[in-house]
Amino acid sequence: MTDIDIRAIVQETEKGLFKYERAAIPKATNRALNRTMGNVQTAIVRKLAEITALKQKEIKPGLKVTKSTFSTLNTKLIAFGRAPNLIRFVVASKQHVGAFKKQLGVRAGAWGSRNKLYKGAFIIRGKGHGKPIVVAREGRERQPLKGLPGPSIRSEFNKPEQRALMERIGRDRFLINFQADLNFYVSRIK
Repeated sequence: MTDIDIRAIVQETEKGLFKYERAAIPKATNRALNRTMGNVQTAIVRKLAEITALKQKEIKPGLKVTKSTFSTLNTKLIAFGRAPNLIRFVVASKQHVGAFKKQLGVRAGAWGSRNKLYKGAFIIRGKGHGKPIVVAREGRERQPLKGLPGPSIRSEFNKPEQRALMERIGRDRFLINFQADLNFYVSRIK
């Protein structure tokens, strides 16, 4: 979850305005917060797509934006969901049972690596849905099997590097958006 604290920026701006212009601050703040969170969401979706090798259209549903209102003046970006199975990153022509039978494991392109070998992994048909999934044995015995997950949007989103990126973009874009929105609302008052 990402929050942007804007109180200091708003208080500094209030000092240079006339009383009737101060009435535009809540409207400008609300609009600037929502626009800024849109900018942050776009940037983090691009970064996560680069890191995970997922498409941007697959990442966007895993992010939820809580919009700002006049009463809250707060916006949030939250990541949720589970990691897809590694089969999602296997070449399409090899996504069937027995495709890697004569090899040491399964080759997949998750996390942007090209054809990384996952030793001991193999492809089976999943119980219930019958779709192919990548699994590995948990021990030396035939059973139990565990599914191998690919990159998780939520875990990549919560890493410090991504948090720093979101905070930096949020601060920079809020200053620009707030000034533009304040000028817009003040021009409508006059």
